[in-house]
Amino acid sequence: VAQGTPRPHLSTQTDLRSFKPPFWNLESDFSPLGNPECPRTLESSRDPDAASFAATAFALLNKRDLKKIPAMAIIFEQTIAAWLNETDGLADPTDLSEAVLPEAQAETPGELDRLLEGGSLSAAWVVGYISAAYLAPNRPDITQVLPKLLNEIMASGVMAFDRRLLDLVVLRLEQVSELIDESPDRLAEMLATFDQSDACNWARGFCVFRTTNKRSWPASRLNKDDKAILRAIEAIANTGDLAVEAKFIATWAHALATD
Repeated sequence: VAQGTPRPHLSTQTDLRSFKPPFWNLESDFSPLGNPECPRTLESSRDPDAASFAATAFALLNKRDLKKIPAMAIIFEQTIAAWLNETDGLADPTDLSEAVLPEAQAETPGELDRLLEGGSLSAAWVVGYISAAYLAPNRPDITQVLPKLLNEIMASGVMAFDRRLLDLVVLRLEQVSELIDESPDRLAEMLATFDQSDACNWARGFCVFRTTNKRSWPASRLNKDDKAILRAIEAIANTGDLAVEAKFIATWAHALATD
């Protein structure tokens, strides 16, 4: 990557599992029966997003699908930002590199794929998306990455979106960043476990993040080797042929993350 501001590395300060999306207790918080003052309270706040919050709440109570409510993107981003800003001891509470988790219940084999059933995404796709976010020359804030990733998952048509799915997505964030930072061999081993379908999905997730977050991947920050690897990943998204490129991608990713 071309010279730029050094990116911070991982620390162990942030517990994302204490984050609670705003719709978990929606019935008690927003129902006119449970809280008849809610609409008036939101209106009196004079916040420009108050109407969006109220409309989203009532849409959810009316059983409207999350993926059909555009305002959810605002709610996710603002809720994550507010929670992170309330977390003590963070030098930069919005930095993606701070998103390291404590011990968590281990994922059972295939659990994330099962939770993604009914949609068009897979665990490998999620890993690819996270990989592109973590490797980005201009590494984005976690308040940008998580809402966008969760919106991608909801828009894919998943059968259910629950807290365990959020746990596993955030856990993958930690696992991927550790693999990339630790050594090229570890990442190469993970990539080598992918079959052709997983390889396609990993590369597609990677490409989706990169193409929809161009400020994180500006051309001015890429050298010839970077561009060659990115072209290879784009090809893998179509062919699934990762075996030949896995070691080169892993070595490149490790150097990129630890630069």
